[in-house]
Amino acid sequence: MLLVRRDGPEAGVPVVLYVDVDNTLVLWDPVDQEKWKANTAVIDFVRRWALARPDDDIVVWSGGGLDYARTWGERLLGTKLAWEPMAKGHLGWRGAVIGPGDVTIDDAPFDIWKRYNVYPDTLEVLP
Repeated sequence: MLLVRRDGPEAGVPVVLYVDVDNTLVLWDPVDQEKWKANTAVIDFVRRWALARPDDDIVVWSGGGLDYARTWGERLLGTKLAWEPMAKGHLGWRGAVIGPGDVTIDDAPFDIWKRYNVYPDTLEVLP
């Protein structure tokens, strides 16, 4: 299934996949916040997305800021995969950047983009 924007001035433009950092790419231990593990289900999904949809943009974003998103993106997705970091507070926080058809993978239940969000714990059951 090809996902493209269907209406508006950007009709036909490939979608953007936004991937959150905390409790999405990175799973923090609820008892010991110094301990974490990579969320391999999300990482594998993002890699498959990049292979299947090379014209789409992938954004790793975080409320922790641009450098935080970049650090975790480099650590968990590497540099061979094309992606860009973004601070959620930079236009993306209230959905201003997210266009029709764009997809987010985010643990936060933000109403503004709930139509486009995939919760990270559901990725293990997707093909």
